[in-house]
Amino acid sequence: MIDDRLDSELAHSSHGPSGAEGWSTCLDYVNANRGLPDDPTEVAAEGTVAHGISDDCLRYGFDALDFVGQRTRLHDWTFTWTVDDALLLQPGIDRVRGMGGRFFSEHRVDVSHWVLPGQFGTLDRAVIVKIDGVWIVYVSDLKWGRGVAISPVQNKQVMLYLLGFWQTIAQQIVGTDPVRFIIEIDQPRCPGGGGVWHTTLDDLLAFGDWIRERAELTLQPNPPRVASEKGCIWCRRKRAAGGCREFEDFNLALLGTDYSELDLEIMIDNPIVPAGAMTPERRSYILQHRSMLEHWLDQLANEELRDALAGRPTPGRKCVVDTRKGSRDTYEDEAAAEAVLVPILGDRSFTKKLISPAQARKQISSDDYEKLSEHIKFGQHGHSMVPETDARLAVKPVEITMDEE
Repeated sequence: MIDDRLDSELAHSSHGPSGAEGWSTCLDYVNANRGLPDDPTEVAAEGTVAHGISDDCLRYGFDALDFVGQRTRLHDWTFTWTVDDALLLQPGIDRVRGMGGRFFSEHRVDVSHWVLPGQFGTLDRAVIVKIDGVWIVYVSDLKWGRGVAISPVQNKQVMLYLLGFWQTIAQQIVGTDPVRFIIEIDQPRCPGGGGVWHTTLDDLLAFGDWIRERAELTLQPNPPRVASEKGCIWCRRKRAAGGCREFEDFNLALLGTDYSELDLEIMIDNPIVPAGAMTPERRSYILQHRSMLEHWLDQLANEELRDALAGRPTPGRKCVVDTRKGSRDTYEDEAAAEAVLVPILGDRSFTKKLISPAQARKQISSDDYEKLSEHIKFGQHGHSMVPETDARLAVKPVEITMDEE
C-alpha cells in the first residue's frame, strides 16, 4: 500500500525506492509523471494512519491495542482504530521487537550512491543484530493495503532501502564480519501478501549495479516507455488527460485481441475471445493479470461516467440513477430524529445484533470459546486461484466422479 510519505518522496526524490519498480521498468516513468497532480486517496490516508501507530508502538513501547478507539482525521477522511486493526498490526510489531539488536524506525536513507545524486527514501523498520557470530541486517516494510499482494522476493523498493541503509548505517557497524540480509513485507490485511526473503551481500551489490544502470538510462533523450503490471500500479500518467498508449496496449494485448481489426458488427456477432478456443496457458496468463485489467476497466468506466455527466459523447451508452451506488440516507441530527421516531415505534426504533463467532473468538478465553463452539455452525473454506509464488499451501486436488460433474 502506498501512503502519503510515498507521495512526498516521489515529488522530491524522483528516483527514490518508493518508485523503483516504476522507473526501473519504464525508463520514461519519471518524465511521464513529472508535473502531474497526485491527489490523496482514502486508501493512502488509511495506510498513513497505520504507519503512524506502528511507529509509535515501536518507538515508545505501546501495543496496537492501546490505540483502539482513537479517531484520526487526515485529508477528507476520519479513521477509527479498531480491535481488528490492532490484532492485524501487532504480529509484525512483535516480530521486529523479537529481533532484539539496534532498531531504526521511519529512518530516511540516502540512496544517491546507487541511483542518482540527491535521491533518498524512508524505510519503515530496520534492525541490526548479531546472532551466533553473524550480523543480521533486517528491513521490514509495512503495507496496509488489502488489494494487490506484495512479495518480498526481489522487491526493488525494499532492496534499494536496504542498499541505502547498508551504505550509510549498517556497514559502519558490521565492518568486515559475516553478514546476512533479511527483507520482510508485512502485509497483514491481504491474504497471500507479504513474507520474508533472505539475500546476500553479493546479490544485493549486483542489484545495486543493475539499478544504477537503469537510473542512468532514464536520463537519455526520449527514453522508451514500457508498461508492466507492477511498474504501472502507481503511475499517474495512465489516469491523466490523454492517458498512456503503452498502458492501454498492454491491457489489450492481455486479451489477445487486435481491436483495430474489429468493427462493431463483428464484436456483436462473435465473442472477443472464444472460450472453447482458449488454451489453459492463455487463460492462466490473462487471469494472472486480472487485477491490472480490472483496474484499467474501472478507470475506463470512471472516465466514461465523467464524460456522460459533463455532456460529452458516450456512443451507444448513457448515464442513469443506480440506487445500489452512492451514499445512504442518514440523519442530520440523530437525537432529534430519535425524539420523533421512538414515540411512534418504541423499541422497534433500535436494532441489536449478536457479534459474530470470529469477533467473539478475539474477545473471550479459549475455555469460553469452547463452550460457545457448540452453538456455532462453522463455515466452509472458500478457494481462490493465486500465483504459484504465493506463500500459501496449494489445496490438494479433489477426485470428482461423473455423478458430481
